[in-house]
Parts: sequence; structure tokens; C-alpha cells
Amino acid sequence: MRTFCLFFCLSILLTGCGFHLRGVEVAVVDIGTVYLEVSNEHGELEQLLLRQFERNKVEVVTSPKSAAFSLYISEERNYRRPVVTTMDIRVAEYEIRQEVDIELTASNGKMLVPMAVIFAERNYTFDDENLESSSDEEALLLREMRQDLVRQIFWRMNTTIRNARESLLPVGSLQPVESLQPVESLQPVESLQPSESH
Repeated sequence: MRTFCLFFCLSILLTGCGFHLRGVEVAVVDIGTVYLEVSNEHGELEQLLLRQFERNKVEVVTSPKSAAFSLYISEERNYRRPVVTTMDIRVAEYEIRQEVDIELTASNGKMLVPMAVIFAERNYTFDDENLESSSDEEALLLREMRQDLVRQIFWRMNTTIRNARESLLPVGSLQPVESLQPVESLQPVESLQPSESH
């Protein structure tokens, strides 16, 4: 019982901060039509988003004028930094971070989600004597993180629209949901350096 209460409280806390636990289902609202603009057109992130929309019966239209909502996504950014070193100052573990900026507007042009950062992070063991294996592991993690970004983006969009409708006010008259933090509160880690292209 104590474990359940702890998990429940943690879920509420994370939801209030604008994040969610993987595997925790959120009721999907009828979003209707969406105009999607991704900086990296036809890239893997866009393809994953289109599949996510299709699974949830969201129609993607080709013009913002015919969409109930418009979702804009910046170019994907990847960073890598060493987090563990050996006694002889060799990197033993890296942290990688993948992030995009998103912006969600209603059909009347009102901002629902101001420019905000969505990100995912992973750590992996680095072996400089087996570079191919380490490189393969990083590439696999980047793909996994990209899928994580898609889940977060859809969850953020779905939650914002649901909260807007539950407020019983016109979507266009709402201020951004307080639990969705603007980009100023989610600054990129300054020490992270862009990783090499894969």
C-alpha cells in the first residue's frame, strides 16, 4: 500500500512538472486536424510523428488554414559529454542528449504551447578498444530517444488540448497551461557538446 501511494504521488508530481512516466496512459482527446511542420522534412522524427498521429486517428493536413491546430518542430539537436573517466583519464561512459523545440498554436493563431524544449537523455558505456560496438550502441540509443521524443510531443499536445477543452473556454482565449514549462526553464546543458553526425 505504501509503495502504491508513493508511485501515485510521484506520478502527480511529474505530471504537474510537464512530464509523464513511460507506460502511464493518458486519455487521448479527439484532436481533429493538425498541420505539422518539421524543420528536418521527411526525416525519421517526422515519419514517427505521422505514424503516432495515424494510430490516434489525427488527420494531418497540408495547410495551417484548414487545421484545428498547428504544430511546429525545430531541427533535432544531439549532444554528447563524458560523465565517467578511468584512472588514466580515458572516457568510460558518455551521456547523450537529444532535443527539439516545439510550438503549438490554435486555428485562430493563439499560442497554446510557447516555444519549449522537449528532450531525452541516455548514458552508455564507451570502450575505445571496441569503437564499432560503442558507435552502434550510441546509434541505437539515438533511435530510441527519437521515439521517446515523439511520445513526449504527442503527450504534451494531447494534454494541452484536453486541458483547454475542460476549461470550458474557447481554445484561442486561453493562456499557456501553467504545468507546461516555457523554454526559459529548460535551458540546454551548457557543457554538452554536439556529437558527431551518424
